[in-house]
Amino acid sequence: MLPGALAAGLWLGWRAVRAPVLRQPLALSSAVGLVVWVAGGFGLGLNQQRDVPDVPLQSLSAAAEPQQARLAELARGRPTVIALWASWCGVCHQQMPHWAAAQQRQPDVQVLFINQGEDAARAQAYLQQQGLGVRQVWLDAASRTGPAVGSLGLPTTLFYNAQGQLVHRQVGLISPPALASRLRDLTPP
Repeated sequence: MLPGALAAGLWLGWRAVRAPVLRQPLALSSAVGLVVWVAGGFGLGLNQQRDVPDVPLQSLSAAAEPQQARLAELARGRPTVIALWASWCGVCHQQMPHWAAAQQRQPDVQVLFINQGEDAARAQAYLQQQGLGVRQVWLDAASRTGPAVGSLGLPTTLFYNAQGQLVHRQVGLISPPALASRLRDLTPP
């Protein structure tokens, strides 16, 4: 992104030197373009929080009393993949088996399944219907995680290193080879 901005700046400078009559329009359009670029970065979530957000979650477990936790605590100290999903999300249906397989293959990377905006009964029914024997399923009934990480849709896969810093964000379907590659990047050799 920065090389493109530098190239554009050089080209605009060259044009301003070659055609003095264009200096004012070029300066004005460059200023407007810069404002739109910065504002667009904020609007698209490119400048969102890079650390694991501290949002409250409820465990989807068979225990009589649901367990409460905060996402930042769950992800502390080890590489973590956060999978944002919902039962109504068609692409999530395709993604869930890949996330589940990753959870089985990579025990040194924690995979957290965070349901967005649904109640326990709906999430549990979906997982049972699909035959997904996944662990670490959490409910975010208020759907706070998505906006906190700049997610523009579901599914969203977030990759955090052991220090809790965002390494990669994938909105939409992530292929099994790409998922495997990102998981390898999280674990030191």
